[in-house]
Amino acid sequence: MAGFVQFVTITTKQGAAPALLKHLKAITAEVAANEPGTVKYYSAQSQEDENKVYLWEQYDSDEALAKHREGTAYKAFAAAREEIFGSAIKLERLTPL
Repeated sequence: MAGFVQFVTITTKQGAAPALLKHLKAITAEVAANEPGTVKYYSAQSQEDENKVYLWEQYDSDEALAKHREGTAYKAFAAAREEIFGSAIKLERLTPL
């Protein structure tokens, strides 16, 4: 299997999780409609801490990731980071098995 996975952990500021989830819903819809190079794009919210959200992003190439970052929904999310993030994101790049 070619490509790579990005496993991302986001911790929001207190009370900012609903805003993050709204952005992720828009990104997920945009990915499904416009990004054939994005193999999988999943998000999940912690059951223990509503301010913690995890993303599993699988891309077939670095170019697919670059296209993802050019999307309208992603750009809106990126512009709102300062209002949403409680700490720096944790991003780990993985090799699919």
